[in-house]
Amino acid sequence: MQNERAIVIKNPILRRIRNNLRLILRLDTYEKYKHLINERNIIVNSGSEEIILKNKQDEINHLNQILNHSICKCRVCSGYENDVVYTLKWDYWLCVSCYKDLQKYYHKKGESISIRFNILDSSFKL
Repeated sequence: MQNERAIVIKNPILRRIRNNLRLILRLDTYEKYKHLINERNIIVNSGSEEIILKNKQDEINHLNQILNHSICKCRVCSGYENDVVYTLKWDYWLCVSCYKDLQKYYHKKGESISIRFNILDSSFKL
């Protein structure tokens, strides 16, 4: 398996579908995040046990970790409308432009990064 893989969608209809699905997932995640924050604040204000507060904070951290490691957003710029690259080395997704910036950085340090593109174009039919 290669260390990096890019997913590029050229068909504008497929791009719109992808972006809308990512947006739905992000909005749902943010709603759950807000709900957990509100519950945590209620626990803090009520003076409940420390264990309950820690469990609630663990849930919030886990939700953040899931979103940060998902294909729904770039780990660097938080963009969600761009094509993405998965990096096995760092175990997360980056948009192509952030990936290229990191590639330039590592090239200056003398390290190389290879990439394999999977391109979905207009030949793909729904």
